[in-house]
Amino acid sequence: MTATTGLPARVQVAFERPRDYGWLPVPEGLARVADADLNQVLRAPVFGGQHAAVGALVGSNAVFDAVVGQIDNFQGTFEDQCQARYYLDMCQIFDQQLDTDADLIVEAGVYLGGASIFLGALAASRGIPLHLIDIDPDFLWFTHERVRRTLGPHAPHIRLWRGDIPSYVQEVLENGPYHRLMMQHDASHDFNIVVRDLASLYYVRDIVQGVCIQDTNLRGKPKYLNYVDFAVRAVFGDHATTQPIGARFNAIDHPHAMRPDRWFGNYFLESEPEGLYIPFAQNSFSYPHPDITLEDFQRLGPAAPPK
Repeated sequence: MTATTGLPARVQVAFERPRDYGWLPVPEGLARVADADLNQVLRAPVFGGQHAAVGALVGSNAVFDAVVGQIDNFQGTFEDQCQARYYLDMCQIFDQQLDTDADLIVEAGVYLGGASIFLGALAASRGIPLHLIDIDPDFLWFTHERVRRTLGPHAPHIRLWRGDIPSYVQEVLENGPYHRLMMQHDASHDFNIVVRDLASLYYVRDIVQGVCIQDTNLRGKPKYLNYVDFAVRAVFGDHATTQPIGARFNAIDHPHAMRPDRWFGNYFLESEPEGLYIPFAQNSFSYPHPDITLEDFQRLGPAAPPK
């Protein structure tokens, strides 16, 4: 499907949104689109428009600090879906725990690149690539440009996978050249999909060092099944070894966060951590059963239709 816009000729870009899962090329001409026009060209909506107060947390991690100093290199419109504390904790975990022989960083669920700019800097500091996974090509393209424009010549090699984690595991990791990686997960929050995402890593568990997963404190309207924390327990068991990361909210200091928002009815559980780090060496998989195959995880639900 070819995209067209009603923007002035200076920002016109024609490109194809793929129907199939697979590697996603960056459209020719996207690099010429001004920062301020990217949201409209790519139809990447901003909801609340909140920006994480990352400047208040500098001084604990060199990679985090460097990215904070470069954030204003990108002048487009974006919002953060993680708190500043989550970004810092994620940077510290990746920086401290990622093996010296690691050869890949993966992010699943990119939205507008809030975590991606930090992961890109972490990948660049190790001289390894960054793979971005999302079912929405617009978010992948926006994030690619935000990382590239924020980090400039220090941006890592980035590849985009339009699809989900099970398809990426099967097509890229299962028989690929990579032997040690870490992952950031902020994709679907639907219990069923998060279980699929995490459980599919069983088949490449020997090369995954660990996963940071966000929104373990999230709830919302019943149709969205926002139970990321319970999905972690379903896959790794009730006594999984995890490290809490990110912010915690309470009704006194953050009353707005305790009430459903106007977009999806999302709200946060009081005093629960924003995310968890799951070290694979300290955990085992309660699910799936070894007789269940990776093929059983493929395309259980409809793919997001091209826009």
